[in-house]
Amino acid sequence: MMTLGEKFQEARNKQGISIREAAEETKIREDYLNSIEDNSLDIPLPEVYVRGFVKNYARYLKLDKEKIITDFDALFRMKGKQGGVEDKESLGRLTLPENELDKNTPIEKPQKEPEPVTQDNDENKTLYIKIFVISAIVALFVVIVIFVISMFSKDKPEINPELNNTNNLTSQTDGGEAMSSEEISLVAIDDVTVIVTQLVDKKSLFSRRLAKGEQIMITKTGPIEISYSVGKNLVVTKNGKKFKMAKSGHGINVLE
Repeated sequence: MMTLGEKFQEARNKQGISIREAAEETKIREDYLNSIEDNSLDIPLPEVYVRGFVKNYARYLKLDKEKIITDFDALFRMKGKQGGVEDKESLGRLTLPENELDKNTPIEKPQKEPEPVTQDNDENKTLYIKIFVISAIVALFVVIVIFVISMFSKDKPEINPELNNTNNLTSQTDGGEAMSSEEISLVAIDDVTVIVTQLVDKKSLFSRRLAKGEQIMITKTGPIEISYSVGKNLVVTKNGKKFKMAKSGHGINVLE
């Protein structure tokens, strides 16, 4: 029948884990792990901490914690009877010779040592996976946005003959008079994404998706560039006249 330390050592060797690796993962000192594996339990801490180390080490190596703790209790009792393990309670007390103890000297209370850090590797792995998945989704979203923007920008704008027939543009005169502003409306026959840019100053006047039946009024100065995802779903109204887009699908038109 294998001892407590032999069970730990066999499980660790089967998984190809070194003492150093186990110490880094469990946050337990190497000499403490060696003491557990050689059954000496030579760890200068109270029993509750040693028990915690054994339990965490068993969890790390995927051993049966209940059986391991039972073996530990038996080994610890045996070591206690043989004098191989100190009375850990005495470590928390300060003893002085009676002839050196001053009655007026305050006795400091022993500080409680920090409990051993527990680490659940499975929870850490799950957290890393979640972070990776979220990062991948964000990266995919950025790629899609860049692709959509490139699709809108790669086509050269063309002037729709129907739109070009409107003569309501007041250009800047020789005397330096400014262009007058005028209103147009965008009417969505069905869902369509529209981007409107004022050419005189490159100002963005509108940029979003229009729902079916939605109508938007826009005030412009001078010619504008209208970029759309589905031309057949968009109608532009100016001075009471309605104009269709040049393309039924994706396209860009200039309205003067």
